[in-house]
Amino acid sequence: MFETGTGTRAGNLRLDGVNSRGPSIGLDRRGCHSPARLRSPTRREFSRPERPTRFARGRARLDARGLRFRLISRGVVAAGWLLCAASGLLANGTSLRFYGHGVSAPDLDRVKIPLQTNRPVDVGGSFTVEFWMKAALGENTGTVTTGNDGWITGNIIFDRDVYGGGDYGDWGIAMGGGRLAFGIHNGSWGTTIVGTNLVADSQWHHVAVTRQLVSGGSVLRIFVDGVLDAQGSGPGGDISYRDGRATAWPNSDPYLVVGAEKHDAGPEYPSYSGWLDEVRISNVARYTNNFTPPTSPFTPDAATVALYHFDEGADDTIGDASPSGASPGVRRFGGGGTPGPAWSTDTPFVTPAPPTLHATLSTAGWITLWWTPPTGTNWILQERPSLSTGSWTNSPSGWTNPVTVPAAFPEKLYRLFKP
Repeated sequence: MFETGTGTRAGNLRLDGVNSRGPSIGLDRRGCHSPARLRSPTRREFSRPERPTRFARGRARLDARGLRFRLISRGVVAAGWLLCAASGLLANGTSLRFYGHGVSAPDLDRVKIPLQTNRPVDVGGSFTVEFWMKAALGENTGTVTTGNDGWITGNIIFDRDVYGGGDYGDWGIAMGGGRLAFGIHNGSWGTTIVGTNLVADSQWHHVAVTRQLVSGGSVLRIFVDGVLDAQGSGPGGDISYRDGRATAWPNSDPYLVVGAEKHDAGPEYPSYSGWLDEVRISNVARYTNNFTPPTSPFTPDAATVALYHFDEGADDTIGDASPSGASPGVRRFGGGGTPGPAWSTDTPFVTPAPPTLHATLSTAGWITLWWTPPTGTNWILQERPSLSTGSWTNSPSGWTNPVTVPAAFPEKLYRLFKP
C-alpha cells in the first residue's frame, strides 16, 4: 500500500512501471476520480472503486477498500493496496466574487440574508462582523466620511440600513478611497469611523469590525489583519431590525445585504467589487486589542450567530454553518457584462500540496520508494504488515529519500506521514 496523509490530509500518490512502460496512478488534493482504461505511461486520479481496470503490464481490480494492484515485471511479483480516502482531502473551498453592479442590476450581484423573524443574524447589541476581502482600488471609487451615516456613500460591503423611521437602528460597512468605514445609528444619532490602512490593494485581508456596548454608549473598532485600524465612540441601545416592522420596501428593508447597497437607491450609493470569504457574525465584541488573524476557516462557537463559508461552489443557497444554522441566505446572481456574485476558487487559505509518493519496480525482488518534492524531516515513511493487523510504525529508513525495500508478497503497506 502506498498512501500519503495525516488523517485529515491526503496527498499525491504515483505508481510507476519499469522502463516507463508500467501504469501510473495519481491522487491529489483536488479530489479523486475513478479511472477508465489506462495506457502507459499515463497518470489518472481515482475515487471510490467502481470497475476493474487493466494495465499494459499487469492488472488491477477496484473493490470496496481501494485499488488492489498486482504487477509483474522481470519475473518479480509485487502486490499491495493503494487506498484513496476522499474524506481526507483538503480543499481550499470557494469564495464569492462581486462585480459592483449596484443600481444597474437591481436586486442582483449580492447575497441577501433575511432578518425576520427572530433570526440570530439580526444583531443589535455588542457584536462582531469579520470576513476576508480582496479588492482593487480602481474598481471601488466610492467615498466615505466620519460622522453620522458617512459610510453609505462608499462601496458597500454589508448593508443593514433601513428606509425611514420606526426601527431600533441600523449599521453598515463600506470602503472609500480603499479604506474601511463602519457606521451605526440608533434612530436618534449615529456615527461612522474610518480606517487608515489601504485594503483595496488586490491582496487578501482579514477584517473585523466590533461594537462594544459600554456605559452611556458604545465603542466601535475596525481591525485589519489583526491590527487596530480605527476606533471611536458611538451610540448605545439596540440597533437590530425590529421584528414586524412595517415597511414600503419589503424586498430590501428586512434583509442584511452583502456586497451591495440594499435599496438600489442610486449611483451615489455604489456597491462593492471584489472577493469575500469566511463571514462570521458574533453576538459579542470578540476583539478589543490586536490579535492574530485566523489561518484557516472559522470554527463555530457559542457566540457565533451566523457563519458563511461560501464553500457551496455552485447554485444559489448560502448555508449558515453557525450552531443554530438559522440564518441562511441566497445568492442573487446577475448583472450586465460579467454577472455576479460568481463562485471563485480564489480564497485566502492556501493549502500546500502534500508530497507525491512514488513506487518503482526496480531490480528483482526490490521496489524503490521516493517522494517529490523533497521534504527533509517534515514527512516520514511509515509501514505496517497488513490492513487487518498491526499498526503504522516508522520505517527503519525514516526520512531517507529514496529508499529501496523488499517486494514483499502478498503485501506490505507504506505511507508518508506528517508528524
